[in-house]
Amino acid sequence: MKHLNLIFPQWQGGGPDLSTYYGAQEFRELYLSRVPVSEIAVDTREAADTGHPIFGYTIIESQLRSAHYLIRQEAPDTLFTLGGGCDAGLPAASYLNRKYNGDLTVLWFDSHGDLNTPQSSPSRYFYGMPLRALLGDGDETILRSLPSTIGPPQAVLLGIRDLDGEERDYIQTRSIRSFSVPDLEEDMEALPAYLRADSRRNLYIHIDLDVLDPGQFPHVPLPSPGGLRMETLQTLLIALHAEFRIVGLDVMEYNPTGKKQFPLLQEICAIGTGLASR
Repeated sequence: MKHLNLIFPQWQGGGPDLSTYYGAQEFRELYLSRVPVSEIAVDTREAADTGHPIFGYTIIESQLRSAHYLIRQEAPDTLFTLGGGCDAGLPAASYLNRKYNGDLTVLWFDSHGDLNTPQSSPSRYFYGMPLRALLGDGDETILRSLPSTIGPPQAVLLGIRDLDGEERDYIQTRSIRSFSVPDLEEDMEALPAYLRADSRRNLYIHIDLDVLDPGQFPHVPLPSPGGLRMETLQTLLIALHAEFRIVGLDVMEYNPTGKKQFPLLQEICAIGTGLASR
């Protein structure tokens, strides 16, 4: 089994805010200093608004192509990705879906749906679009570069609570499975039970840290009240790792904390960097 730890601190998907770039550098220092990593170089110059429906499009599209190329050259069986914005996980998830011939369920821990298109997005920021792109809707050039796309039955939304109207309609019309924060807090067996009934064997877990309650973890670009407790997410991840085959894991939207360390993030890194040993 070949494993790849990938740092892709793409920040332009969040507009002119470099906080997730600097967050990725701090995260690497705190949690990944003792493991081999590959890093996608990203431009840190001010992102230009060219009027494209996706803010910072030219740089984003170029950096995504670099990520696709590196992953294709490495050809890993398992992947752990540190972003950047949520869009930084798109190359890994798309690659693993192709590698496992669609035998992949994508668990999307996030307070937001990330289900906008360039046309529906109020902000035009790409970090609000990656799951919709993974589902096959979005900018045609970016979609053509993806190794694969998933179908709605492969996606499970976890902890979402801050949605645009277009996203709500899309979730309803495509019958995408969703577990709310109360669903997960009140019955942590509900998600594993659902996955046991799923015919797919492999999991990709996306973690946007704004899924957490900002009272416990405010270090994200867009904190959203009413999130998961850190203990709940850690318990869920440990249970999923123990029972199911995780082939991909990412952690996104981390802002600098002043180098404060958290047991949850240590656990995420231990699971992510150890995927190939399972």
